[in-house]
Amino acid sequence: SCIVNPEARALHALMCGSGVEISAALSLKHGEINRESGEFRARGTKTVSRDRTAVVIDRFCWSIVSEWQSQHPGLPQSPIFRISYDAARSALKDAVLAAELPAGYRSHDWRHTFAVQSLKDGYSYQLVARQLGHKDASMVVRNYGKYVPSANDYGTILTERHTAPSESPANQAPIRRAG
Repeated sequence: SCIVNPEARALHALMCGSGVEISAALSLKHGEINRESGEFRARGTKTVSRDRTAVVIDRFCWSIVSEWQSQHPGLPQSPIFRISYDAARSALKDAVLAAELPAGYRSHDWRHTFAVQSLKDGYSYQLVARQLGHKDASMVVRNYGKYVPSANDYGTILTERHTAPSESPANQAPIRRAG
């Protein structure tokens, strides 16, 4: 990862691996994340009804988040991340420049990255919608439906998922046919 600040790196890994908004990630408390499963309580950003249980699905991202949490323990009601929104945004901007990527990538774009990659990996529209905090899967289908693998690709996805090493039960999410 090109994000040098370890706290910003863990924060961005949480967003990329789960699709939650930066405000939900920054408000996360130690007692709200299950270190065994990678599940956590994500607060809704628009209404309380969007509060949900989310999980860090991506293995690489989970290893970064888990390592940060292990190295920075806290009381159940203390925040996991103390970095400011501006510092997190600045760290991402610096990483984008260092990687010589097109300028303009925002923290919010991790949600799109998560949605596309999860659908490509064979997760269902419903799971992706729940992770993103949408009331139903219609927006996910409309915006990301083109990224769902073909029926022929599911055999490859199943094989890769069952042969890849796993660091956490969070990475053993069930295969569900998207759609």
